[in-house]
Amino acid sequence: SSSRDGDCFTTMLYKVKGHKYTVVVVKTMQGVVCGGFAASEWASKGDTYFGTGQAFLFSFNEGDDDEKLQLYKWTGSNMYVQLCDIGGTRLAMGGGGNKGCFGLAIQNNFFEGTTGTCDTFANKPLVGDGNDSFDILSVEIYGFVDMWA
Repeated sequence: SSSRDGDCFTTMLYKVKGHKYTVVVVKTMQGVVCGGFAASEWASKGDTYFGTGQAFLFSFNEGDDDEKLQLYKWTGSNMYVQLCDIGGTRLAMGGGGNKGCFGLAIQNNFFEGTTGTCDTFANKPLVGDGNDSFDILSVEIYGFVDMWA
């Protein structure tokens, strides 16, 4: 939680270490809640993508009665599922396509984000204000443990 644990990228990596399954939840300054489910532990691998096809992106907009919750599953078109870049203080999910956008990227120590259509999830931009970048109000990352392991 950025509100509880602060906005240090390395602290976040320490807190999620050992959690294979996580849900990243972002609340934007515009009031949109979006994020993704990741089925691989967040760990720095430089500029190399990792992750599995179990991942997905989502967005939730309280103001839109017709389409409150949008889910975007892995399409199988590429393996650009997760990216964890310590040098750029960035977590990203999804990639590929004509514009080369991330489906979701959180950067600058959780202050800024970007979103765009990507081949990995065939998603619409998760923050629908017509701009691919947004300011972040808070970030929560929930880790899950396997009870039967």
